[in-house]
Amino acid sequence: MNFYNPVGITMYPGARAELVEICADASVLVFCSESMVARLRGDKYLGGFLSSGNVEFEHGFSSNPSLTDMTGIAARYASQRIDFIIGLGGGSAMDVAKISAVAIPAFERGFSLTELLDDNHLVSKLSPIDCLQVPTTAGTGSEVTPFATVWDYEKCEKKSLSHSLMYAKNAYVDSELLQGLPLGVALSTGLDALNQALESLWNVNANEYTRAIAVKAVVVSLTSLNQLENIRLEPAVANDLAMASVFAGCAISQTRTAICHSISYPLTMKFGLSHGMACAFSMLDVLEFNSEFIQNDLRAIETQLGNISIERLVSDILIKYDFNTYLKEHLSSTEQVMSLQSEMMNPSRAGNNIRRVSKLDLADILRRSCLRASLS
Repeated sequence: MNFYNPVGITMYPGARAELVEICADASVLVFCSESMVARLRGDKYLGGFLSSGNVEFEHGFSSNPSLTDMTGIAARYASQRIDFIIGLGGGSAMDVAKISAVAIPAFERGFSLTELLDDNHLVSKLSPIDCLQVPTTAGTGSEVTPFATVWDYEKCEKKSLSHSLMYAKNAYVDSELLQGLPLGVALSTGLDALNQALESLWNVNANEYTRAIAVKAVVVSLTSLNQLENIRLEPAVANDLAMASVFAGCAISQTRTAICHSISYPLTMKFGLSHGMACAFSMLDVLEFNSEFIQNDLRAIETQLGNISIERLVSDILIKYDFNTYLKEHLSSTEQVMSLQSEMMNPSRAGNNIRRVSKLDLADILRRSCLRASLS
């Protein structure tokens, strides 16, 4: 059994205060949205830090970071002294921070991001900038994984960069930052965490350690997702969401994702579904497809949840928050989804599935998922 995750995890309400102490006299580059800076200007811990002269902000990236954006960022900061890079936000901000921590030194050495994506062994030749992660959503687990996503919109391809040197130095997981999340964002990111936990169970790379973490993540995810409407009023809901994200991220950092993610990428690229919603689109039907291979894990989860089936619990959550209405805002027909089959069989993801997925299996999963979503 192998497990390696060097990220220091600081997790408690108010943990962001420790970030301020570590970066007090450092030159810091923060990746976040402009709205995030505005939101946190008055924060009791981060307000003064974000206004200090040693902090520079970079907002020049989209919600699904593009290859063009990332190449420009690497060139822009290659000649600057940077002690720490901080990812402050959701999965995109944290992915951009991890990529920049290696892409900026790579640019200085004469390597392009495209070259790193084509040959991740080049990362071994670099001295990455120390990266600190501060998640403000709970779902991607990017704060504790060594990989990040880049979208090549010119070629309509989703690419990944992965290397052990891309693990963050530390993650500051502060559930207080989640309490202001809009319900839709909380749902999408929470479903992402649930899907990652399940995908690390029905995975050829799973082991006893990752299974134990993933089982806990599924239990906490389902408990907190069912109470999302209380996230602003109940600190325990935000805390459980944060915990589920970290546990699922730790599990997936070892196993990587599987078939749901493979299906999700074209749905995001072509139709604009948010990542968590796109993963959830096929989750129940992939669960059914794989269930006989993870019976012990399913029993362990359901025992902790009062012996209610996972399928029923997830179905109830999707109905409660009107998941199908969201899907129909982006997907018009079953035919539209089925037209993407060839792009959904990503070998690096589908190949991790514990049960081999044939083209016929994929077609059946998609049809069932479309029927469940009531697509025409």
